[in-house]
Amino acid sequence: DNNNNVESIYNVSGGAIRTKNIIDVVLQKLIVNNCTATYGGGFANFTTSVKSNTTISGCKFNGCKALNLGGAIFNYIYDKGNGYDNYEYLDEKANHLFIGSSEFTDCSTNNRGGAIFAYYNTNTRIKSTKFKGNASQYGNDCYMSDQSILNNSVEHCDLFVEGSTCSGSFDGNITKGLVYIDDT
Repeated sequence: DNNNNVESIYNVSGGAIRTKNIIDVVLQKLIVNNCTATYGGGFANFTTSVKSNTTISGCKFNGCKALNLGGAIFNYIYDKGNGYDNYEYLDEKANHLFIGSSEFTDCSTNNRGGAIFAYYNTNTRIKSTKFKGNASQYGNDCYMSDQSILNNSVEHCDLFVEGSTCSGSFDGNITKGLVYIDDT
């Protein structure tokens, strides 16, 4: 149950940069080298039930390490009051994460998302971004979890997507329990 863990997770996150409940975050032309944390070795972004925008542009993450999730980036949206079974993608509460013209090299984690870990209700767009030598148990480069959307245009990206199953056929709508990737 993550109700009791949000503050304890926050306190050990973001080896170089950590944000909490900021509506518009912009990281531009930064170089983040060899940073370590339990979650988000380079950058950790936390938000609770607010529509937010995080832009990472022209940044380089090199040798960042997380002991648990997100070697370079840990993006965590937490809607207090909803449990795992009640989560569904809601654009009005989504955290929009855009990563463009950036590089992730030799980032790692012992668990998920060697470079990027995005959790719950995150609309992630990755464009013109390079991934090289990243490692984790699941998703060496990108790990999308629980009602997250990914529309990517990346070079050499190893994606791992996790979510609950969706009964019935997919008709183009984002439905409860579905993780969706659009690779066009």
